[in-house]
Amino acid sequence: MRFFFHYNKPLSRQKRENWWTLHYKGQCVPIRHFTTSVILQDRERKTQPKAVVWGDAKHISITNHHAIIT
Repeated sequence: MRFFFHYNKPLSRQKRENWWTLHYKGQCVPIRHFTTSVILQDRERKTQPKAVVWGDAKHISITNHHAIIT
């Protein structure tokens, strides 16, 4: 399944710690950390978010705001 994530600046400012937003299967999930074993690629966009990191995963699980992507 295709996924992508990006830095979530508004949420990071609000919570005063770094947060990411993970997008997959039509979902938009805020996460603090991620672990991945898949190849990642970057992409620049003309609109916000300006930079995203994407890849193809077989499985994504999220526990306690930590995403494990395989």
